[in-house]
Amino acid sequence: MKFRPSWSYSAVFLLLLLTNGELSVEAMGGCDSKQYVELGKVGTIKCSFQEGFYGVYWYNSVDVTQNPFFYYEQLKKSGKGFETGEFDVENDGSLVIRNVSLQHDHEFTVAILSQKTDEAISIIIDVVVVVAPKSPYPIINQCRNDNNCYKIVDTTPNLTCMVKDSRPHIKPKWYRRTTQGDREIVFEESTKLSNERFTSYAYVTNHLFDSDNFEVLVCKVTNAPPLITFNESVILLELAGNLDHSFTTEEQFVEKNSELILTCTTDNAFIIVWKMNDDNRTSLILGQVAGKRIFHLENFETGDNGNRLIMHQAGFEHEGTYTCRSSDGEITSTSSFRVSIYVQPVPRYPVVEGCSHHHYCVLTTESEGKLTCKLTGIRPVIQLKWKVFHSNAAGDLSFFNEKLTITQNGEIYDVFLTAYFRLNDKSKSKLTVECAGYGMHAEMFGLSTKLDLMFVIGGAEVAPPSNDEQSKTHTVTVSMSWLMIIATLVSSLVVFLLSGLLFKNGVLGKLFARKEERNSSLIYEALSVDDVINISGETSLTSLEENNEDQTLLSRDKFLKLQEYIGMNEICESGLLDFSDVTDMLRDQPTSTSASLLFFQRLLSNDNNATTVFREVFQDEVSQVNLENDEQLLSIVHETVKSSTLKTTERDFSCRDALFAIYHSCKLPLRHSVLSKMSELRLAVPLLLPDPFKRDQVTLLLSDLRNVHKVWTEKGLQKSASVSDYPFPTIATMRIGGISVSKGRILNMIIGRLQDVGNPSAFIKSEDDNHATVWSTGTVEAVWFLPNDTISSKDYALPVATCFLNLRGKMQTTNSRPQERFLNLFAMCVVIFIEKSSFNEYYDSVINAVTDNTKVIVVVISDKVSAGQNSRRVLRKGNYLTVIVCERCSELRIAIELCKEIVKVLEDNKPSKTLDKEGKLLCKELNIGIE
Repeated sequence: MKFRPSWSYSAVFLLLLLTNGELSVEAMGGCDSKQYVELGKVGTIKCSFQEGFYGVYWYNSVDVTQNPFFYYEQLKKSGKGFETGEFDVENDGSLVIRNVSLQHDHEFTVAILSQKTDEAISIIIDVVVVVAPKSPYPIINQCRNDNNCYKIVDTTPNLTCMVKDSRPHIKPKWYRRTTQGDREIVFEESTKLSNERFTSYAYVTNHLFDSDNFEVLVCKVTNAPPLITFNESVILLELAGNLDHSFTTEEQFVEKNSELILTCTTDNAFIIVWKMNDDNRTSLILGQVAGKRIFHLENFETGDNGNRLIMHQAGFEHEGTYTCRSSDGEITSTSSFRVSIYVQPVPRYPVVEGCSHHHYCVLTTESEGKLTCKLTGIRPVIQLKWKVFHSNAAGDLSFFNEKLTITQNGEIYDVFLTAYFRLNDKSKSKLTVECAGYGMHAEMFGLSTKLDLMFVIGGAEVAPPSNDEQSKTHTVTVSMSWLMIIATLVSSLVVFLLSGLLFKNGVLGKLFARKEERNSSLIYEALSVDDVINISGETSLTSLEENNEDQTLLSRDKFLKLQEYIGMNEICESGLLDFSDVTDMLRDQPTSTSASLLFFQRLLSNDNNATTVFREVFQDEVSQVNLENDEQLLSIVHETVKSSTLKTTERDFSCRDALFAIYHSCKLPLRHSVLSKMSELRLAVPLLLPDPFKRDQVTLLLSDLRNVHKVWTEKGLQKSASVSDYPFPTIATMRIGGISVSKGRILNMIIGRLQDVGNPSAFIKSEDDNHATVWSTGTVEAVWFLPNDTISSKDYALPVATCFLNLRGKMQTTNSRPQERFLNLFAMCVVIFIEKSSFNEYYDSVINAVTDNTKVIVVVISDKVSAGQNSRRVLRKGNYLTVIVCERCSELRIAIELCKEIVKVLEDNKPSKTLDKEGKLLCKELNIGIE
């Protein structure tokens, strides 16, 4: 049978189709009545006719009185559609459109003959030409590149759901998801048509929450063709101000590499949200609605339908505060856990010097002596204490001059305790003593080592140093090889030379002349117009010679040698360093010992010990004098050597100088990334950076800082901002001359330990360096403290997000540098550290730092209690000057008292300045460059 363009034949065939077509369609196979083909692509109108049919005939409409445009008869193709190449047919009779256009958007008819003499069967197919939308799911404006998202809001935001550039018209609709199902809510809609493509919108405005805490809104499309992968998008909203603070935070300690399981309070909750807060950064772990995950952090495993959070091998990166909020749709419950990772020491007991620990230890001793015990590799840090084991014999032996030393090695600590003892009851020949852990967290470990002291009566006694003889050395006879003898002679020569230098400057004379009781006191004074501050009138110790780094133009050659020594030349053979140089070298040399490569490797691995790599790689090249039993004197000598031995060799630089060299070796995009990552890890970043070749030229790194964003929670509200345009209250710190405390360590305590957010090493401390700073002096570095939801009752808890600026090196007391004037004018408060013996000398410099808009806090430090006092009137400007006199105070005590004053400044609610606005203006006035 063959179709001809004959009206009569077509009419007869049409009659056969209309009367008998439906009788055999199931037997012959068929086609879906509605099919989709995509514009501009190859489209197939799919049919599945059984093999062996006589012919298939395709019509361009439902009118079969016209000739078919495609014949497929006895496996031969013909017809106008075949001749033009517009169409083709597959073996099962399916029609192939080689290039789909809008002209194909209509109804087609296909007819099939099983045998030549059989009756024809016809099927009408509605072909819809479609265009895939820009996104495979409806787009919610508050969600970023995802069809499911979570957002903390103050009120219900204006929400828009969009299906962009689609064909046919796809209408999105808004629903509220509840425990009873999805319910449509009030929304507005609109549509735009462009190039035969539709963009449809659904708007939600002024929507009210159905509960006090959570709301789940769903945008759905119900008439979408199969080109949309997901027909709905979900946004989980949480009200920021409705957090119930009545819950308690449970302490959870878990041993490193063991399993930790945290369980929410509500089983089978409709909504579950898990979060983790670590160092003021909030990580979203799990958000779940009706068993469907809105977001999930892959590093964590969940169980019991999201009710449990599981860490199979807990590590230091899992430390933080975990919060689970669960809701049944009406009532919300909160569970909170503060997770800390602990590490058992190796061995798991205090090791006593002189004991083998293979069996019970017995030490033979005089009636007086010294005991030392230590713990190696423990976390969290605990304290050790020597005591008599039997309480009824506690008075028979006295311990005194105890010294506890704690050193940190990465995330773990070594604890050393040395104590002198004196036998009070000479009739005792044996006493059992114990070195045991005590204080916070000690019970968790239960550490204790016991030993017997066997006293030799009548023998030569070992006399420990008394309070008045701390500066005397304790002589120990040691068998030495000739090499050691030579080393001893060299050390003696160094001691002799240094002693002459120190006696010349009055340091050792003052040290050995000290006879006062070593009591600790703190004088706290707020000054007014008629206030008088009494500062000791004794002659100041002659200061060590000031470094002349600001008066010397350091040559380019020396800076290139600095780059070479830290290994920068290995990855930066010419010009500046870009990101590809770093990644290529890290790939090609994964085990390199280059300090620069190790720095980048740690930084890219989110290791906040990145800046300590220089201290670890470079050994201290300063000779140290072996003064075994007077560590205070040793410290003074060592600091003097560091301050005065500014060699001109190519290796004369500090760890901070190495970091300074890296900043100046990076191309701008790489430096942007380095500073952003350092800030993310709570490490100090440069704000004002001097030029290495022209020390009087300083640049504000504004373009770098614009990439640094912070997210924090303040007074129950979640905030997010760039550090350049948000008005952070700013506290600046400087020092005049040398000081006997660590300014960096005090700042780290203020932003970390005192705020219960760990113990960060944000500012590199001068005592951690192997040399005095030369190159990076004059750098102003910044760290941002970010509060969290925790409400603290401590009077030194910082109430708001705060920027701390620190000037490296000494403050110039005459002809102040631009960066010092910038700090005085930009900061809300300037803190100046100064030794008490130098206060009178630099009194005018302190007063001149006071401006009408800046609060000045002077921290006067003294390592001795004054006997006589001389009075001197201190004029003030307004209420802007406060002096804290710290006499023999610990750094922690100084940090607490200083933090209290800073809190008062922050609570004044004075307007803060931004770097983008006021900072730029100040830089232009002070001739500071702006990048």
